[in-house]
Amino acid sequence: MFEFEWMTWLVIGAVFLGVFCLVIVASTLMTTIPDKAISRMDGLIDDRDRSPSLGARLFGQITANVSTGDLMRRLLPDDETRRTRLTQRLVQAGYYEPAALGYFMMFKVIMMVVPIVIAVLATWVLPWPSHWTLMIGALLGFVGMLVPDMYLASIIRRRQRVFRQALPDFVDLAVTCVEGGMGLSEAVAQVHAEMRQTHPLLAVELDFVLRDVQLGQTLGQGFHRMSGRTGIDEARALSSFIDQSQRFGSEMGSALRELSDMLRFQREQRAEELAQQASVKILIPTLLFIFPVIFVVLAGPAALQIQKSFQEMPTQVEKRGQK
Repeated sequence: MFEFEWMTWLVIGAVFLGVFCLVIVASTLMTTIPDKAISRMDGLIDDRDRSPSLGARLFGQITANVSTGDLMRRLLPDDETRRTRLTQRLVQAGYYEPAALGYFMMFKVIMMVVPIVIAVLATWVLPWPSHWTLMIGALLGFVGMLVPDMYLASIIRRRQRVFRQALPDFVDLAVTCVEGGMGLSEAVAQVHAEMRQTHPLLAVELDFVLRDVQLGQTLGQGFHRMSGRTGIDEARALSSFIDQSQRFGSEMGSALRELSDMLRFQREQRAEELAQQASVKILIPTLLFIFPVIFVVLAGPAALQIQKSFQEMPTQVEKRGQK
């Protein structure tokens, strides 16, 4: 009786998850978005020849030949705050294309629906229990909805790690150029040209900064926008240093040298923190894989001898009784 009730609740939960995922997809496709977002996407998604799509970089050519303009507009979040936050995360991951948000939401829907459809087809084709198949499909659909966010967060962390390693080197080279007599803008341009091979990701961001300066913004504003694209505190500190130095007329070389010392000290602290964490993290594989093997190797022969002695004990007692 208990086993029957348990199986019944499992089937009900699997059906609920499947229906819940399908309802989310249907409601997303049927909802409308503000006219401002529609006009914006009309001008950005249809211009495919100007810039490569996110689907070609992240998801291959799966959706290259599909008319996705109207579908992508309907998949965009209705909340302006959430839409802005997702767009900022995509920019921090390195996807600067205007249609990146639409492709990202489409990929989430595909990852959510495909496991459910496969599970439904598997119940008709394969001789497996239908309730288990539906439950596994619903669980995979729920997990698939979270996979794009997890993958995006992993890309953001990896890029931020690269920026944190490269930024102190950039500041050191900029200090050398400024103390050699260059202006700050010329120093940034020179360092940008020198870092194309060693730190290509940072060179791309510096290219954006130089373009902002050419369009009339100050260098501090350009680095402030760079801090928003990278999402690291070191870039915000660099923009603040440059902005305050230009505003109050302080010497740029000394300010940049202080910033360089601070960034290198922070990098050393992160390295020491990772080194201290390594000794703690290594305990998990040691306890799970190394200690059991050592215990078996050391205590195994003794355990076999003890077992053998216990097996021979009744025989010795019987012999003594016969005597």
